[in-house]
Amino acid sequence: MSEATDPANAQAFVVPPPRRDYASQAATKVRKQYEKDYPHDDPSSLTWRVQRTPKTEPETDG
Repeated sequence: MSEATDPANAQAFVVPPPRRDYASQAATKVRKQYEKDYPHDDPSSLTWRVQRTPKTEPETDG
């Protein structure tokens, strides 16, 4: 953190364009739905795991 707060480094940092994190997007969607479905629950202690679904091969005629 000292590098980030040192005035000598005021122009030393760049921020590249954002990239979409599809795992994070999926977790956010589920978390928001959970909060909507259970408005009186405190989800602060919940951990949202993300698992990738297996890829399916396209069907072929043959």
